[in-house]
Amino acid sequence: QKSLETAWKHIGRNNILIDRFKTALVYVKKYPESKKDIKYIFEIMAEKIFGIADSQFVMFRVVDVKEMKTLSEYFQARGNEKAPKIKIGNKELIKGRNDELEIVFSRADNNIKTFCVFPKTQLDEEQKIFINKIVEYFTMLYVIFSFYASTAASHQRVG
Repeated sequence: QKSLETAWKHIGRNNILIDRFKTALVYVKKYPESKKDIKYIFEIMAEKIFGIADSQFVMFRVVDVKEMKTLSEYFQARGNEKAPKIKIGNKELIKGRNDELEIVFSRADNNIKTFCVFPKTQLDEEQKIFINKIVEYFTMLYVIFSFYASTAASHQRVG
């Protein structure tokens, strides 16, 4: 009986994680073309991270790892909570280790990487996978946004 209850709790928890992951992807109705669009996606992704990880705050940072340059950053506290700003350098993010912060990052071998940072918390393997997939998806959207931005800039120069 106890094993069956444990299994049902695990299945229910995974169903919730899957649902949150699917809604994180479905809410994006168009590819981002402006800074306003990318900020909106940052907000959605932060809410999804809050649904998966018990965290008071989350920060996303997009870094050009070749140039070691921050391209974009977004910070959000849960609800009305006050949270301290996260002070962490790009070199430390790229190393992926910090005693106080959880660092999840996109794994693709591109120059652009997205980092999701929040206070250390107990995450099981499924939670880590879902957070990583959200970060990977966001990175793809950011690359699309960068393409739109560079295309628009080149059209303005030509026209």
